[in-house]
Amino acid sequence: MISGTDAARLLLRGVVGGTMIAHGVRHARTLNGTAGSFSSVGFRRPGAQAVASAVVEIGAGTALAAGAATPLAAAAVVGRDGCRGAFGPPAERILRPGRRL
Repeated sequence: MISGTDAARLLLRGVVGGTMIAHGVRHARTLNGTAGSFSSVGFRRPGAQAVASAVVEIGAGTALAAGAATPLAAAAVVGRDGCRGAFGPPAERILRPGRRL
């Protein structure tokens, strides 16, 4: 019998992993659009970063959904989302006065 905690973990891994896979596949199918989007917000190497983003999203999502190397896969998901802050433009270029989020 599976416990409630184990069921919740399985559901969370499946949902987050599936979301990352879908997002990565979308990026992979539209690399030029993804690179253009990255370029518009100031990424320095948008083409390479679009490819890296797709690869990390698909790989981490697959590992997370499968339960393989879960801590590493979760760290990759968090790290991928944090890369905008580390390598992207300064916050004042993203959050302009009067711009709604």
